[in-house]
Amino acid sequence: LQGTFGCHEQLSAVREFVQRYLAEVEVPLFVLKDPVSGAALCDDSKTITELNLVPAAIVHFEWDADVYSELARRGQQVPYLDERFMEEAETFTAM
Repeated sequence: LQGTFGCHEQLSAVREFVQRYLAEVEVPLFVLKDPVSGAALCDDSKTITELNLVPAAIVHFEWDADVYSELARRGQQVPYLDERFMEEAETFTAM
């Protein structure tokens, strides 16, 4: 999943972008993580610049550990991206 954001946009814009493409689950809690430190990015009001994610960064996301554990305990497979999005995705081929 790839998106481009302006340096003055808030983390909430990134979170909303990711949310649009995630598979529907009962409790869609996920964590965005700093690509360098691995620390959770929690303050949605901070800008991309304030979070030191400029000029470019790969932000990682993962399901909230408690949610993931509960779904796994129930035997539910934990999908990431919505199937509709996967059907529209373009295949990447290296040149």
